Amino acid sequence: LQAFRDSLSLCEAIYFDILVERLGSQLEHFNPNQFITMYLVDAMDGFQFEAFLVEIFRTIGYDVKETKKTADQGADLFVNRFGKNMVIQAKNYS
Repeated sequence: LQAFRDSLSLCEAIYFDILVERLGSQLEHFNPNQFITMYLVDAMDGFQFEAFLVEIFRTIGYDVKETKKTADQGADLFVNRFGKNMVIQAKNYS
């Protein structure tokens, strides 16, 4: 029973060290200029919002094709990942 407790304590210590290391890494790479709030999103015009969505979808691994900015029949972005296609109609009204 004591060996189990010792092993459990060791696992907890290792897990805690990993969490601390990950947090440190995230803090080192934190860029406050990339921190987006709803206030910033609400302040975007339609074209800025579309560009914002392109950046988000590309960041999370989607292939993104943008349509022309006007007369696009409502489709603003075509995104694809793992063979799944989606059409996105972006709306950001004030």
